[in-house]
Amino acid sequence: MTEATTLTHNAPIQANSKVQSFPGAPTFAMIVAERVTNPYQDMDCIILITGRKRSGKSTQAVALAEEISEWIAYFRNEVDLEGKLNAKKFFDISTNIISVSRMGGLGLLTSPRITQTNNVFVIDDAKINLSNRKFNTPENQLQNDIATIVGPFRLVLIYTMVFKKTIDLGTRELADYIIQIRSSNAFTKQTFGKIYFFETSDDGIEYKKYLRWRNPTTGITYRIKDWIGTLPTHESLLAYNNMRRYGSVQLIEEARAQYEGISKKKAEVRLSRSELRKIWIKNNRLEVQNRKASGDSIRKISRDMSQPVSTIETCLMKEIA
Repeated sequence: MTEATTLTHNAPIQANSKVQSFPGAPTFAMIVAERVTNPYQDMDCIILITGRKRSGKSTQAVALAEEISEWIAYFRNEVDLEGKLNAKKFFDISTNIISVSRMGGLGLLTSPRITQTNNVFVIDDAKINLSNRKFNTPENQLQNDIATIVGPFRLVLIYTMVFKKTIDLGTRELADYIIQIRSSNAFTKQTFGKIYFFETSDDGIEYKKYLRWRNPTTGITYRIKDWIGTLPTHESLLAYNNMRRYGSVQLIEEARAQYEGISKKKAEVRLSRSELRKIWIKNNRLEVQNRKASGDSIRKISRDMSQPVSTIETCLMKEIA
């Protein structure tokens, strides 16, 4: 890591970290930012955040993206006109996040900011646009391809989902870290979870390893098992909630239009079958009546002519002009 004495601005305060383990240890955001700003190697970072619904995955993703961008700005000495860390250069809530969208993930990964170094992106509810059930679709393949080649741009990609296996295997195998949200406290506005270094072997076996930290004072190495997360800024939280509500409405409208299209198609199929039945009755009425008059039963006629009994009975009724 670059020595703090060479930097002209204060580092983000450890005590205000949005994802931290215990006092003294590096924050997870600092670990990620240090990884992607390493001047000696082009490294990106892909993070998966999992947890049951309404456990705080999405708000934790936004909070983490905010803090990572602050650390990136710190390591790169990026400041705004007021002399403050210009974290918005690397994560802007209006352009760097997509939520509840079938095509939004691909749209985000093809936006102009994808080629800007050290940008942080959040793809919320990734199952909707990167489902493992659609692994062979062009959209999924393009997203996997882009996630594979973004190393030179040193990006941070954060995906949220209920279960990691609900998203495409290609993206899952590229992940570097996985955050498992275990529980949340609505009163303290905190989430509790575990963070693992994540890797997949050549034969597809997935491995999770706890992060480790060596206390420079005591020389003891600790295995970090538990992490605490807090909320993002009020501005980002409000913007995200509005975005998610809008995305949810759009998805419901798409589902409604799709349902109406399916219903209409089924109605057309039913109509065509009805018309075909009428044509068959018109063309075969006389033959059915002759066979009935010669002593054949309705069931025998139905079986021989491969028609339901109701159709044969209709042929035997008196034709209405």
